[in-house]
Amino acid sequence: QSFWKEEHEKEITRNEPPPDNSMTDFGPLPPEYQAEVDRKKFKAVARQYCHWFKDAGKVSYVNEWNMAAKLVDGVGTAPGLGDLLPDDIRGVHVQRILDVVASERPTSAHSLRKMCTRMWRWMKRYEHVRSTEPVADLEAQAPDPRDRLITESELKRLVNGCHPYFMAVVLNPLRIGEHCKLHWDNIDQDLNATVVVKGGKKHEQPLTPAYIACAASQRDRGGYLFPGRYGGHYQRTSLSNLANDWIKSCGVDGAVAHDLRKSFGSWHERQGTPFPIWDAC
Repeated sequence: QSFWKEEHEKEITRNEPPPDNSMTDFGPLPPEYQAEVDRKKFKAVARQYCHWFKDAGKVSYVNEWNMAAKLVDGVGTAPGLGDLLPDDIRGVHVQRILDVVASERPTSAHSLRKMCTRMWRWMKRYEHVRSTEPVADLEAQAPDPRDRLITESELKRLVNGCHPYFMAVVLNPLRIGEHCKLHWDNIDQDLNATVVVKGGKKHEQPLTPAYIACAASQRDRGGYLFPGRYGGHYQRTSLSNLANDWIKSCGVDGAVAHDLRKSFGSWHERQGTPFPIWDAC
């Protein structure tokens, strides 16, 4: 009887699930160990990536910081990835964030997907992750190419009573981000400005007295042509929202500020202006 009793107890022990110690609270880690854990989390690695991106001289580093913040903090109902280790992140985690962004702005979701590819390649190069597989099959549909041209009659409505900053965008068809970065120190006596354009290349941009007047009307000369409210330059998203809201309020449907660039080129092409001239402008 004692033999069978002992064997029976062994069988019960074998069939019992192991105790779950995962929820045992041992209190906070010592500061030095906690710092080591935090240094390996995705939010710390994403910060390193953004600093590397800026130090590499990329002109779109502000956008890169903003997109990285969506991954770290989350968007809407999609939780952020900041407290996860990079190797613990799966494609489904990133896809949740992309789906929320795509429901509001498909263009932003497409840019975020491409940014994830860049970031994971960087993390693999610096051995923060073993593979880029989590971002290999992300889905974010690319927006259709825009072919909206603003007509001359629409343009007359847009410039009637508009903000000086919007008039500047009309007068000089730079990209929105290039307007914001213009500094008085970069403009010579012939009103040519050194502009860092898409791709990081420097370009000599001719400006007009009317364009300069739009900027000078907001503040005395000094610092940025388009100063922000709290110092520094006007933010690209702020100028873009200002322009797009004005276009919508004027009843010009389906158009955004970026379409002014294409409209500028199309108009000069119809007038017979040589391509190298209007392309440089």
